[in-house]
Amino acid sequence: MTDTRNNSAEDKPRGVAAYLDQTVWWKSLNGWILVADMSPEHRRNAAAWLLRQSFRWEDRAAWEEFRIFGNAPDCVVDEWLAEVSDRQEDPQRWARESKLYRALTEHMKPDGRIPDELMVRMGIDRNGG
Repeated sequence: MTDTRNNSAEDKPRGVAAYLDQTVWWKSLNGWILVADMSPEHRRNAAAWLLRQSFRWEDRAAWEEFRIFGNAPDCVVDEWLAEVSDRQEDPQRWARESKLYRALTEHMKPDGRIPDELMVRMGIDRNGG
């Protein structure tokens, strides 16, 4: 597998909304990785992490949006606050609806397992041998 890590800021999503609304890049501690080049286990772990951290992502998204909507007319602010409130009630649902989460979990079964046929195609032995 080719190393697809690329830490340059060019062509990378900026901000929470842009990050969650794309299907190409995952940001790891070591840099940017193409979602398409992630192993099934890495995708599953990344998706689980995204859900565990969804309340933080939603909070960051709200602050980013506040800079845009904070001085808007009252009717716009009221609509935005209703949307934020809905997201805050269930941030995991909000994260599961994102394009990034759907890209990470594309080939997974509903219970989070990776189908055996995908494991075989990827050359991964489930038994570690």
